[in-house]
Amino acid sequence: LGFVIDTSGSMRARRNEVIEAVKILTRSAKRGDEFFLVDFKNKPELAEEFTPRAADIDDAVDNIVWSGGTALIDAVQVSAEYANKEGKNRRKAIIVISDGDERDSYYSRQQIVKLMQEYDVQVYIIGITDDLD
Repeated sequence: LGFVIDTSGSMRARRNEVIEAVKILTRSAKRGDEFFLVDFKNKPELAEEFTPRAADIDDAVDNIVWSGGTALIDAVQVSAEYANKEGKNRRKAIIVISDGDERDSYYSRQQIVKLMQEYDVQVYIIGITDDLD
């Protein structure tokens, strides 16, 4: 399971909620589960490689700096590719937590749809919005 966290400036006000959600999910892990963490602003960064230790993810999420732009599509692509290639378990998934504000990605929406069809990774998205215009 990969956590793909939008740590851009627009998500700073939701920081504590996001961190708590990640920690709750890691605590509910079963034996044999493994996690990784990607945080993204202007570009995605692997903050913690695959690990079976929930405490590693907790430490990594506590140390993220929240600021900058948003490369949401690139973060999904990089995270799904990493999970597909590096994950040891048969079932692989990423959980994307974002306000959906996309500004800085290299990949287009059409490209990401095509790329995602190549990966054997489920994608779950948690949208955090204040305003649904």
